[in-house]
Amino acid sequence: VPGPKNYSRAQGGSDKPNPGSHLPNQGRVDLGNNLEGHLDAPTQPPAPGGPVSFGHLKDAYINIVKQAGANVPIRHGHIRGQMRGYYMNKLRVIRIRDHANPSTIAHEVGHALRDAVFGWAKTGVWKRPLVHGAIQKELARMGRALYGPSKPNGGYKEEGWAEFIRIYMKNPDKARFAAPETYDWFHNVFLAARPDVAEAFEQARDLTDRWTDQGSRQRALAEQAYAARV
Repeated sequence: VPGPKNYSRAQGGSDKPNPGSHLPNQGRVDLGNNLEGHLDAPTQPPAPGGPVSFGHLKDAYINIVKQAGANVPIRHGHIRGQMRGYYMNKLRVIRIRDHANPSTIAHEVGHALRDAVFGWAKTGVWKRPLVHGAIQKELARMGRALYGPSKPNGGYKEEGWAEFIRIYMKNPDKARFAAPETYDWFHNVFLAARPDVAEAFEQARDLTDRWTDQGSRQRALAEQAYAARV
């Protein structure tokens, strides 16, 4: 579902349209700036079945990249124009406009995960011998569907990869339908070689579903508890 135009700076270069621009704005709330100083602090996960704060959700997303070998914090604010978020590979930082936007974070986590595992070569990594031609075509198709004729800094395949991660985070079956060859490689090769990353994905997906479904009262209580933690 098309949404307001959005911009991302994925490779430290000029601003380009961000694939997050087409995402529905589900479950977004304004939490203010009180979480900024807490994003990197160690926290305990929420109790099983208990309320989930968006801070805990961010911790879970950060943990995906951490399990791949990189520390990539998620910062809030200081974003120009209409951008919702971007990943800066030179600083290894994800920055988002709105606290409560899991879709934007998931997309930028895709960029950060690629960087953590394969580095950020200017020529890109989505080619042989890493992935075969059918995967390259799927990634390029997904990237072009988002960007149209304006080629993004990282290339169509890089943006297609980040979009695949966004979809996989929310619903693996939809990711398999959208890009079956990419799904097979991601599930049977990439994640199979990195079980800690696979487990982190499952934990983040579980918390995302709980955060979305818990209702505004439980969400508010969880945010207060998270912001007040030591």
